[in-house]
Amino acid sequence: GLVLLHLLAVLTQNKTLCRDGILRVLDVSLNKCATLSSPSSMQPPMDEIGKAFLGTCIHLEKLFLSKCDISVPFLEQLLKGLDLRSKQAVSYSTGSVKSTTNKEESFPMPLSLNLADNALDKKHGSLFYDHLSQSQSVLRQLNLDRSYMGTLALRDLFAALANSKAPHLTILSLRCTASKGGLFANKRKHEDMARALAEVILKCTALERLILSGGDGSHFKQDLLPAMAALASNNNLKVLDISNNLCGDESIHALAGSLATNESLTKLMIDGNSASGIALRALADSLQRNLNIYSCDLPRKDIALASRNLPTDHERTELAKTMKDIKQAINRNAVARAAKGGTTEMQPSEHPRASSTSSTPPYRISFSSTRGYHGAAYASFFSNFADRDDGDDDDDDD
Repeated sequence: GLVLLHLLAVLTQNKTLCRDGILRVLDVSLNKCATLSSPSSMQPPMDEIGKAFLGTCIHLEKLFLSKCDISVPFLEQLLKGLDLRSKQAVSYSTGSVKSTTNKEESFPMPLSLNLADNALDKKHGSLFYDHLSQSQSVLRQLNLDRSYMGTLALRDLFAALANSKAPHLTILSLRCTASKGGLFANKRKHEDMARALAEVILKCTALERLILSGGDGSHFKQDLLPAMAALASNNNLKVLDISNNLCGDESIHALAGSLATNESLTKLMIDGNSASGIALRALADSLQRNLNIYSCDLPRKDIALASRNLPTDHERTELAKTMKDIKQAINRNAVARAAKGGTTEMQPSEHPRASSTSSTPPYRISFSSTRGYHGAAYASFFSNFADRDDGDDDDDDD
């Protein structure tokens, strides 16, 4: 943990890497972020490092902190750093900050933050609510996969994103993050969380990918019902993954109803939700009318489960027809998309680096699981990294 703090402290003070915008990606996954007492000589102090790093390194685009045992104080400092970036964004957008440099180069980059595989509880959720509720949050992507957040923490996270409308957030990934309880484990707090998730779908108009897949005992179950109904009024979400959530017929019926009016969804993952043949038939009928979804996993688990509960050959034949109709509808849309020149790959204009005006090549630094290194080693390495412009363009690639 102390090694990581040393690293962030040194990066914060390195003008070439951090302040001049060379450092774009930092991966420090598998390094512990537990609260530790820091030497008095550490600058900035330990309890300000996260804030100072994100506030200074405004061109950083991706930060990976997966499986780092994120402590509450460390997360608070990271979120304070995001607050600082948000305030800088407001200042530049309103023109209250005068800069002699190119304004686009000085504008804080929206950040992709990966906090996967960290055990997060309601205290972490409260921090998300306190620091992400502002209107200018600069998060581009948030990954909390396998964090097993409790219902209250998820409620606070969803409420914060809905309140701020998350103007830059395009991807929210919560694989295996739901509480392991069902809707009736604590009905009131599950209902609050479910409504907050629906508000995210209604208000976060930049959101394009929402990953809510379950597994390993983690399922949203009936909590997905309000969100599936909210999709009827959503015009921005392109990818939705609700697989393996055991959400049941009501949620699948709500999804089927929403697909009749939703025109933005193109990819759908729905298998593993204990849907009956009747619910799957409603979904198949809706997909036959939907002309936009060109990728959808076939609900093989649900079909197999439903077929075991059907007493007659006629009902099993109808279920097989349902499977065929879903496949045909998806294939029809895929062929039509290909005929129009559509592609599933990111277009150059959509790539986050495509619009960059900087001629300096971005650097990626990864210190994942760097066991046995001392903070002084990092300090020595970066102090020898040329923190100056020697005016010689011939050595730019050295």
